[in-house]
Amino acid sequence: MVVYTKLTIQGVDYGKSENISIDRSIGQFNATSNFTIEFNNNSGRFDDTFSLNDEVVVYADLDTTPATTKVFTGVIENIGYKGNNNKEKLVLTGRDYGAILQDMTVQPIVFKDRDAGEIAKIIIETNALGIVTTNNVVTLTGTSIEKIGFNHKNIFDALKQLAELAEYYFYMDADKDVHFEAKAGVPSGLTFDNTNVTQADFTTDDSQIFNKVWVYGDRILTGATDVGGIGAGSVFDLTDKPHNSRVFADSVLQETGGIIGMTDPNTTSGLKYVVDFNEKKIVFVSGLAAGDQIPASGTSNVTVNYERSTPLLKFVQDGDSIDSYGPKTKIISDASIKDYSNASDTAATYLAEHKDPIIQGKLRLHGVLDVTPGNTAVVNIPFHNISNQTYDILNASYNFNSTNNFSDQVVQLTLNKKIADFTDTMKDQMLRMRNVEVGPLEGNLTRLEASTGSIDVQNHWEAWEQNIGSNFVFHSAKHGLIQDSNSRIGYSFAGSQLHASGGDF
Repeated sequence: MVVYTKLTIQGVDYGKSENISIDRSIGQFNATSNFTIEFNNNSGRFDDTFSLNDEVVVYADLDTTPATTKVFTGVIENIGYKGNNNKEKLVLTGRDYGAILQDMTVQPIVFKDRDAGEIAKIIIETNALGIVTTNNVVTLTGTSIEKIGFNHKNIFDALKQLAELAEYYFYMDADKDVHFEAKAGVPSGLTFDNTNVTQADFTTDDSQIFNKVWVYGDRILTGATDVGGIGAGSVFDLTDKPHNSRVFADSVLQETGGIIGMTDPNTTSGLKYVVDFNEKKIVFVSGLAAGDQIPASGTSNVTVNYERSTPLLKFVQDGDSIDSYGPKTKIISDASIKDYSNASDTAATYLAEHKDPIIQGKLRLHGVLDVTPGNTAVVNIPFHNISNQTYDILNASYNFNSTNNFSDQVVQLTLNKKIADFTDTMKDQMLRMRNVEVGPLEGNLTRLEASTGSIDVQNHWEAWEQNIGSNFVFHSAKHGLIQDSNSRIGYSFAGSQLHASGGDF
């Protein structure tokens, strides 16, 4: 079999290029694609042909020319020139429209008691209208999210968060339509065995097993009250570090309070106590300038109402995994988690994904072109101890050139779970930094959007008549002032009538 390809840029057919490389990959909850295209640019034949953001479409078929099956749609993000006078090359690189969602953010919004799929659809349609479509976004995932907010998080990461909570994944197809679908829920119908696999490599890895998971969300202030006495001294000990303290002695509110080491009793009029935050103490003041503000000795005559900072914390573990592989702990700290249910969902989902070893396989194929990362496929390679097992398709790499096309050796797949590498680690660090830079979603936002266009304005007026009765005093309080919208001028019996007429103009 022979592979035939067709390349169009901005709708123009450019026939063959020296090389077209497409990488379609899925993470745990998402998929994106990128491309590299090389042209022979001898004599500068393409020196000013292409522009950034030009749309690229690649078609490929087996034994069919011209190719009509669309395998990739994206945009040019980089135009490079290399070589010398004898062999000039033009290199175009870019990403698909799914990756472009990484460059767009979600306007500040909070959702409450909504399905994860419904939230995903609203986010896309509100923030990427006219760029992508949502025909394949499942809005009834069965996962209702109690409360979640987004504050300029990029759309891609927002969808990834929703997909993680719902055990779904998302990707962009070649028609620029977003798919938000159940993980391992869409079979490709493909079976990979000795009829279409030319090379196979499988690895089992335990470096990413985590069976004890701690999730720390944001810290919130909760109320606390300590009651007791000071004994023979001037210090009242608290249970926690105090915020917004209110101190009572014998049920009388003590005002004014200060901060230890910062507020001077000699210069602050009416100072009754100072707060030692780190040592969790209330210290009553006394002295020549402040006077004696120390309450009488007792065991329950002092009451302190205050707020303490409490973290949103959830811990989950899997006993079977611990018994099989030993305890492996993961700590997740995410200040964007604002309620306990979100922390609980995050912990449970992460544990489910990481309690078992990761198996990753790589296959080189022939006779297969149309492969969608995120779908499932059956693998039957007994020599690798794999017999009719269902794996997720993680990555599909295409390398179209004259040699590979002629021998039908253009596709390489990665299956099942991806083993994280340095690139994944750096990406996670970058996403965490973005969340820190954006900050929490609080307060009000007023936004003005301006645009240029035209509008059709028409004037209209109507005609009516109303019975005003035979006993009528114009503009009287009895019958209602004429500018009053609730005016009921006149009586209902026959008599004089007031007429008006008009029309469109």
